[in-house]
Amino acid sequence: MDGDHLPYPARRRLFAARALAGAADGSLTATLERLRAGDRHSRDVALFMAVVGRDQPAVLAALTDVDPSIRLGALMAWVGAGGTAPEPVARFVARAPADTRIRLYRRIRVCRRTDLAEALIDPVRARFGDAEAAALLPVCGAATVARLLPQLTHALGERTALTRHFPGICLDQAERELAALPAAARAAWWARYGPGVLEAAPALPHRVLDLLEGFAPAESLPSPLRAYGSLVAADPLRVLELLTAPSRAAWLAGVTLPAAVLARLSRMPVAALTGLARRLRRRGAAFARLLRYVAPRDREELFILAMSDVDRSRSQPDPDVLEVLPARLRVAEAQRALALEPVRQSEPLTLSFTAHLPWAQAHEPLLAATRQAGAADRITGWRLLIRCAARSNDPAAVLAATHHLQRLRNEQDPVRGNALWQLAQVRPALLRPELVEPLEQIVTDVVQARDSSPFALRQLSDLAVLVLRERFDSPVLVRWALHTFQRLLGDDRVPDLGNLDRGLRRGQEVQAFEAVRGWVLRGVERAKYEPLFAVARALGERAWRLPDLQSMLERATRRGNLADVTRTAVDLWLGDPRHRATRVEAVLREDPSAIALPAVWRAVCARRDDLLGAALTRPPPAGRFVPAGVRWVPPAPCTCGAGCPSTTRRTSTGSRTSCGTAARPRSGARRRCVTRRRCRRRGGGWCCSGSSPPTTPWSPRRRSPRSPGPTGPPTRSRCCWATSAATGPGSRSPRPGAPAGSFRRRRCWTRWIPGRAR
Repeated sequence: MDGDHLPYPARRRLFAARALAGAADGSLTATLERLRAGDRHSRDVALFMAVVGRDQPAVLAALTDVDPSIRLGALMAWVGAGGTAPEPVARFVARAPADTRIRLYRRIRVCRRTDLAEALIDPVRARFGDAEAAALLPVCGAATVARLLPQLTHALGERTALTRHFPGICLDQAERELAALPAAARAAWWARYGPGVLEAAPALPHRVLDLLEGFAPAESLPSPLRAYGSLVAADPLRVLELLTAPSRAAWLAGVTLPAAVLARLSRMPVAALTGLARRLRRRGAAFARLLRYVAPRDREELFILAMSDVDRSRSQPDPDVLEVLPARLRVAEAQRALALEPVRQSEPLTLSFTAHLPWAQAHEPLLAATRQAGAADRITGWRLLIRCAARSNDPAAVLAATHHLQRLRNEQDPVRGNALWQLAQVRPALLRPELVEPLEQIVTDVVQARDSSPFALRQLSDLAVLVLRERFDSPVLVRWALHTFQRLLGDDRVPDLGNLDRGLRRGQEVQAFEAVRGWVLRGVERAKYEPLFAVARALGERAWRLPDLQSMLERATRRGNLADVTRTAVDLWLGDPRHRATRVEAVLREDPSAIALPAVWRAVCARRDDLLGAALTRPPPAGRFVPAGVRWVPPAPCTCGAGCPSTTRRTSTGSRTSCGTAARPRSGARRRCVTRRRCRRRGGGWCCSGSSPPTTPWSPRRRSPRSPGPTGPPTRSRCCWATSAATGPGSRSPRPGAPAGSFRRRRCWTRWIPGRAR
């Protein structure tokens, strides 16, 4: 057929253009009749052109096709077409099996075919029950929903989908049901239908608040709490009254308010948040979370108002709350705590609150704590010292603390590792070029220490990663980070750089790559591609916009490199979907055995199924990824679904079987059974196979010579074979009349239906 040499998208565009041209000049009907007389691939093309050309009789004719997948595609296209009359659909539903009906209802909901739902819901309810009628109710009109909702409530579950389209009607029904229930039974009602009621919050927030105020359980509020963000945006005062009700104090103490709720509540005046703050003050973490969302200028006022009705002369401030308080108030609270008798009698508490004082006051006591006899006490002292320097927000304090870390040379390794861990937690903005000299000495001491553990070395590596990720604007710090990598890891190991793309501003990936270009280029020149791969992974999708980095990845895919290097380079180079179709052809031209790589296999199935013939009809590809004498088996199913309709045409008579029984020459019975079981799994093998495998010496479920084979063209079985056979005398289906298969294959047929095009 014309167009077989083209990739799948280009071939579909060609068929669509011919369908539109044929519909305009009247030649489409003859073309479709000729295609329907052909094999399965031709009938699939006929259905596609009928949908594009809006030839409804041709689509109806495909409903009687012998192939289940073509029948399913025709059904979805028929229902999705705007001019489909309800009467033929009703007749079809009356005799359709349950699986087909469920798919049909889903298609009606997706296409919002209210006319079909209105015509079908009463007959469907009378014949198949309330459960199937409930599947059509969200697509019906308002009058039908108001009429049937009281009768189908038991079959609708939470009613979230119905409330999304008809919030007013569902809230009216909820109000009637709640008014008829006693107070003791309402908690169970809210547990079942609460998510459906809260689904109406974006559309009718005040109605939802009325229901909550009038009928919500006295001890709690219905979930999910994330839906209360819309209620807070509409009327925050009413939501605050619901949250701070005295009867819900125990419930509020045990839940975590979502970020959307706290972010909107934090915009209210401080006086209005006093009640909520007093409810949360006994939970230090929850109170600190509320203060963190409040503007820094209002935190002191809210803290004072929340604590104004309690006597704090003998109470200790919570450490989590101290972390989010303004500096002046934090110092005052720390000084008040240090004056308490229980704190003065406890050295750990004294040091903990001393670390919240200004650096000038806390420096000497904390430094003395790093000289204590016990290793655990010294660990605590070093952590508090570095944390106090970071909390001061002064680079000079961080520099002084780093100079003190040079004493770690003669320390025990647990003390050294924990101190370095705390240093790696410092904000990157406080790391200045002046730190390079003491950091170099620290790295030398840790590397030369005889008892250095992997934990201590990992902390230095993490600190270098932090510098490289956040301070690439400082050449001095970048050079220190790269030098640290080489001293700690050598040339063969490269650390994980994290996700650079999440912290960079728009276009800043160019500056980040320039900072490490020399390091990457030196590795590439020595055929050491680990730095290149680490930077490409860290930049993520932003690496696609760096031509120099992409050219280095292309160089890594060529022959002469190790197979593992090429495999990683291919995965990263084919990541850009804009150039994937072109690049996968270049990869296969370099080494045909690269078809065995999962990334190449997925790209070929998705966009370049015109390259499948070279891998399936010719001798088995042999190279770095497929050893000689081994028949290649596809390692994973094609999940894209784009190339499904074309594979049957490409793997015609004579194509070799690469999945199923003949996985390797002279494979034993045990291997055949294992391969057969794998192929029978859902989604096993190719999802782009169109028919059963050709007859082989070890064909599964071999028929007795006396039993006749299936008549007519083969149908798709649940077992999805790697290659498909022609519809000739030698082909047969392992299970005739099998269903279309898994969702992944079904998605292939809905991809090109109007409104669902990719």
